[in-house]
Amino acid sequence: MTGTLPTHTADAQSARSAANTRQRVAEIAFEASDNPEPEQAWFAESVGPALAGFTLPVIAKATGVSTSAAAKWRAGLRVPHRRHRASLAGLVGVELPTSLREARH
Repeated sequence: MTGTLPTHTADAQSARSAANTRQRVAEIAFEASDNPEPEQAWFAESVGPALAGFTLPVIAKATGVSTSAAAKWRAGLRVPHRRHRASLAGLVGVELPTSLREARH
């Protein structure tokens, strides 16, 4: 095989860099806000199992992450960053605990 792989072109690298920058900016903005840290156990018991009913692209689109990250969450290999948990709870139709809903508003 000769040439450059499509994932290694300048355009692909630029797009990947821009996506990483957007994620980092969102993370910094979230950390600066007053959003609470939902319990990881609550997420693992209430939201995590329900993700099995959704495709990776749907999970990724709801949170703005890659399908790779969505796959890790859906498989229970990783717990998503707290800024994504409310979106995922909404996606699967699970309400946030009262203490977390009150803290968000």
